[in-house]
Amino acid sequence: MPSTPELSPISKVSRRRISARKRVMYPWLLAILDEDSLGAIATLETDELSFIRLQGKAQRQYLSALYLKAVAALGHAHFQPKDLPRQFRLRIIEQLGFEAPLARIMTIDRGEKSHVVTAILTFLGITPVSQEEKARVRQWLQDDLATKEGDIAVLINAAIERFRQLRVEIPPRNALHTIACQASQQAVKNIQDTVNRSLGAEGAERLKALLEGRKGCTLFEELKAPTPQATTNNLAKELFRIHSLQAFLTPGLSAKQISRHHLERFSEQARRYTAPEILQLDDRTKSNTLQYCFIVHRNSMLLDAYADMIIRVRDNMLHTATNHANSRQQAMSDDYEQYHKVLSTLLAIIHNSRNPEELWLAVQQFKSLREYDGLSGAIEDIVSWNVCYLAKIEDHYSALRLFLPAWYRHMPLCSTTMDDTIPAAQPFMRDHDTATADLPIEGCPTDFLSPPWANRAVRRYARTEKVVRVVKMPYEMGLLDATAQGLKRGTIAITGAQR
Repeated sequence: MPSTPELSPISKVSRRRISARKRVMYPWLLAILDEDSLGAIATLETDELSFIRLQGKAQRQYLSALYLKAVAALGHAHFQPKDLPRQFRLRIIEQLGFEAPLARIMTIDRGEKSHVVTAILTFLGITPVSQEEKARVRQWLQDDLATKEGDIAVLINAAIERFRQLRVEIPPRNALHTIACQASQQAVKNIQDTVNRSLGAEGAERLKALLEGRKGCTLFEELKAPTPQATTNNLAKELFRIHSLQAFLTPGLSAKQISRHHLERFSEQARRYTAPEILQLDDRTKSNTLQYCFIVHRNSMLLDAYADMIIRVRDNMLHTATNHANSRQQAMSDDYEQYHKVLSTLLAIIHNSRNPEELWLAVQQFKSLREYDGLSGAIEDIVSWNVCYLAKIEDHYSALRLFLPAWYRHMPLCSTTMDDTIPAAQPFMRDHDTATADLPIEGCPTDFLSPPWANRAVRRYARTEKVVRVVKMPYEMGLLDATAQGLKRGTIAITGAQR
């Protein structure tokens, strides 16, 4: 069986255009109308009948009524009588009291149609479309929707509604497509000019550092690498990558002047290039825009990925601690079981012994002194599940310190609620990161700490509840735990992140 030939680039473009046309809601009457729709569209009002009776002979009256109701429903007159449903034409003839053969008129010449349509538009209060009106709508699209949306079908549909609101005749489909394309192209050009103007010569020069290096070893290529596995070592490396990327950002540019749609679109275009290919682009304005949008979008995606890594590391840490505490509990239960067996045997020996000498001999023969000491020590070492759990979590502290100092410096947190204690704790830790055992009490946020970290990190006077000591290690563990929970719940966000 012969294989299906691959579409040429021209065929692919044509297919996309056809798909876009299908999504354009250009006003046309359905081939078959239900009775309610037909009545709503084709019913002639008294003033309309009076206007139609003044239009001349029967054929002119019929054509005037036909175009009047169709233009009122569609907003344009880019059609011939044959393009309207037969039932619509017959309903018009019936109301005028004319003969049915008039419905056989399929087309009219340009001169007669122009005369009829001009009178109809004047009666309906619709302004004929002009170059000035097209320019107004194009400018409206360019200043608003085209700056946020690049889908031509969406822009065309918006233009149709805009012409309706302005009471201007809707242009033909091809003219609408031209208006939308010009608005989109100009909006893109304006965005590129805005980016380059905001970057300036210094920012444009700074972008060149993205492309420096050997092929495949540039920062631009490194930024395309996927997020690695969530480990503390990788968290430290990813934070360094994010920090190096943020050096290229221009504050306020992306949030205020580049829409999310165009940001993602330019970023995806840049991703498809290699560093040498971007350098070969003749249009430096486009090249700078692609690079900058790639940086901004990649930065937001990396921040999202970093938040996910933090959550996974924290969840894995809790999972490991839980398994450790469970296994320790199982071992301790075995010690308890052995202890109770020995105790039961000793009680039986005591009960069956007739005198102290027999009791002492039986006890010595049952276990040696070393065995008794070992059993006693095992019982003394038994601790609760929570103590095992927290001790195992704190074992991760030294590994977490690989990235926590950089996290405090480079990861901007904000609160989505009125409670901003966690975002306030982060700069506090950044300023006092060099503290060894205890943190300063003055200005230290502690309200976010939940049990058991609050009890382990904060020491208070029993009578006054005044804080007298804040221990650094459990405080940091509690801060990381509260931050991860806040990111999962959405009460804490990362400034500049996508999600």
